[in-house]
Amino acid sequence: MNNHIHRGGGDSSPFFSIVIPVYNTEKYISRCLESCINQTFSNIEIIVVDDCGLDNAIHIAEQYTKIDKRINIVYNSKNLGTFHTRINGENHSKGVYILHLDSDDYIELNTCETLYPHCKKQKYDLIAFACFFLKSNNQKERRIPMLGEINYPSTDFFSCGLSNKVFKKSFLVHINTLLLNIIGKIPNISMSEDGLKLIIIALNHPKYLGINSALYNYVYNPKSITSSFENPFKIRKDIKDIKKIQLINKILFKHYHTQENSLFLQNIKNHYKKIEKDLQRLYHHSKAYENKSFAYPINFIKSLHYTHSIQTYIKTIIRIFLYLITIGKIKL
Repeated sequence: MNNHIHRGGGDSSPFFSIVIPVYNTEKYISRCLESCINQTFSNIEIIVVDDCGLDNAIHIAEQYTKIDKRINIVYNSKNLGTFHTRINGENHSKGVYILHLDSDDYIELNTCETLYPHCKKQKYDLIAFACFFLKSNNQKERRIPMLGEINYPSTDFFSCGLSNKVFKKSFLVHINTLLLNIIGKIPNISMSEDGLKLIIIALNHPKYLGINSALYNYVYNPKSITSSFENPFKIRKDIKDIKKIQLINKILFKHYHTQENSLFLQNIKNHYKKIEKDLQRLYHHSKAYENKSFAYPINFIKSLHYTHSIQTYIKTIIRIFLYLITIGKIKL
């Protein structure tokens, strides 16, 4: 992988590396970087990875390298997607521990200072912390991880994805090597990419600690959900990504199948089956609103096959019934 790297010339031995994939987030990147450069714990580096976006986000990040020498920019030679872009950032990091930060989110200014006492003895492979989900009405929803020390695989690891966790770099290097050795080349995916990595992390029984400090702010954007609902092509791509992950999971399940892991593996299998069904139902709902004859009832009828909620099933039947008796005048 060919990369052009701009190094800011900061500390050669930072304790924390903050890895930030950047793709079309010019409206948010300044807030993200401000939350990093103003950390109350200063022994950090900030790895910004340009994933070849089309807006001005990376140019804004380049201006920040003149403000803070701890910012380093890695330029992907082509668009790789979030999964591979994060790994690229991890490979270029120098820190003992690594934080992942999406460029449209931000962290609390005391994040690294709060985590350091738990990390300094390097006892844990990962430390999970609480996070805030910021809704459009400016309300915050606090999500708390499993608290305390845990040494068994659990689907609770998936809470907030990679964002609310700090990882020992040596552990992540080990995980990335395992992914490469077990699976080989991982396809470019944009749907549930965090989940894929967390599966193999959980199966390797990391030394885990969960704390109740809320340090990450996930900026919830309802427009992204609306655009997905109205865009069947995007939903179809998400379905393809989920199918790719399910194929990869079959390989992982075969490799890690033990009695100790059996419940976790079954829960993961059921989890992705449900995601695929939900996406299939959403796809047919979106196709129902295309301006084609009988697209509305036909696609809602198809969606019933993927409906696992009785309440949703009844609502869909009512939609179809009202459409038919009003000869297409009512579309709910």
